[in-house]
Amino acid sequence: MLDDLPRSSHPSDIAAWHAHRRRNVGRDFLAAARGLAIGAGSPQAAAAHAGRAGSPRAQAALKAAVPAAGLANSAALRQLAVDYIPTLAPRSVFARLLGDNLMIRVPLDSLPVTATAIATAATTPEGRGKPVKAMSFAAPTIPPQKVACITVSTEELWRSLAPGGPAFLTATLEAGIAVGLDTLLFAAVLGGPPTFAWNPAAPLAVLQQALASIASPTGLTRPVAACDQPTAMILATTTDTAGARLFPNVDLIAGGSLLPGLPLSLSAATDPGVLVLIDGSAVAGDVAPTELDEATQASLMLDDDPGIDSLTPTAASLTSLFQSNSRALRLEAYAGAVPLRAGAAATITGIGATT
Repeated sequence: MLDDLPRSSHPSDIAAWHAHRRRNVGRDFLAAARGLAIGAGSPQAAAAHAGRAGSPRAQAALKAAVPAAGLANSAALRQLAVDYIPTLAPRSVFARLLGDNLMIRVPLDSLPVTATAIATAATTPEGRGKPVKAMSFAAPTIPPQKVACITVSTEELWRSLAPGGPAFLTATLEAGIAVGLDTLLFAAVLGGPPTFAWNPAAPLAVLQQALASIASPTGLTRPVAACDQPTAMILATTTDTAGARLFPNVDLIAGGSLLPGLPLSLSAATDPGVLVLIDGSAVAGDVAPTELDEATQASLMLDDDPGIDSLTPTAASLTSLFQSNSRALRLEAYAGAVPLRAGAAATITGIGATT
């Protein structure tokens, strides 16, 4: 199909193709999730709901599921969930790094080896000795961490969802997973990064300094930017003395880009008025195969900040999904990221602040 490939190699066509593909993959996953939630354990019922949502791929995946093994355990459904993470790129910089192949993708719990100082070739005249250049390497461990989003609603709500109901899942699952992934990433790479103060009179000069601070010593920098939507609104309306927009490609829905080659994600994990810059070539990590599951007979602690762990057992008040006629939907993945060198990230603070 023609829609399977960009119309041309022009950057705008490639960007539009990626956005179109992300929307389709995201739609497939949400259709499968909705079918899984209201199909009551029946592959036929779940597939029928996905078909009515206009997603043949989700419908086929649900039809192939084996009830005895659990609807969410089919390979096709797991692949839908894995493909779903990169669709979060407009609102997650971690997903942007993964989906656009801007970071070094390596298995979790592995030792990614990267060169912190490269060898340069030397030109020597005939009869002279050839120099031997030294290289430096780093091999940090990537510890996996669990990123989970669990939502619980009544059976009546799931059954009454109109064709536009996936917007509900979009708001809950996307927001939860996107914030979880970026919180994990920022905790790994923003440990005392260079910080630059926003200067409304010279914003491009500040951005230039921040970008220079994360530049790769190998000359292969892959920069990405992230801020929350209110900060993006300020950037989108920042003008020069002649009234021309300095950042005309900032998109308040899809993120867009700050500069050519500097994509922007609208991340709710960033602080207000802060712009985060990351060199993807200096970050290694991955997201393990994602689990999508549903339950109607489990007992859950309905608390968005439980504050308990297995090391210090604490009594918890549990709610029975069966007795409350409710259904839980869970999206969970193991993810990890580590910086491969100092100066992998920088922040610009005070955007929009008044003095």
